[in-house]
Amino acid sequence: MSRLGCTRALLWFWWMVCAMDAWWTSEALQTQNGPVMLDAKTFEHHTQAATGQTTGKWFVLFRAHGGERRWQNDMETVWMDMADRWKNKGTIFAYADLEGENGLLAKRFGIQTTTALYFANGMQYEYQEDATQEAVETFVKGGYKQVEGAAVRPPLHFWEEYWMDKLAPAMSILQRVTAQKLALVNQWKFW
Repeated sequence: MSRLGCTRALLWFWWMVCAMDAWWTSEALQTQNGPVMLDAKTFEHHTQAATGQTTGKWFVLFRAHGGERRWQNDMETVWMDMADRWKNKGTIFAYADLEGENGLLAKRFGIQTTTALYFANGMQYEYQEDATQEAVETFVKGGYKQVEGAAVRPPLHFWEEYWMDKLAPAMSILQRVTAQKLALVNQWKFW
């Protein structure tokens, strides 16, 4: 076999492995009861929101502490019902908490409060309707097309994560300390 033929065979094999992984992930997620729990580590692997979305359309409720608790509580109830109703119908319902390590998801999508985002065809659509089954179902059936969508932001790279988690807080502290020192120096100039 020539080198080119061997390369093609390896690429075909790799493509099949990836396709089978996506299919298996989608099948496994569709058979579980209730919404899928996502976190910063599993979000892109399961949803493939920015990388082709072969696992289907996803409706993710990003939950934050604080904010409008009544809307969030109502949406959680709706999410439980809709996850079971829409199982194997093309849309997977999921939760993602925004606390702790999952704060990276909040930074990736620019979310500060509880938000529902619908991911379809490489785009994301923010759900801003009532927390009712009828409104959510209308949105999933095509109502999202009436909302202006945005391209899904790709996952944060290592340096972005490192900057947001480690360096940005350190730089903020350094800036405050420097400002305090400058204020002290400026006080002594006038003596």
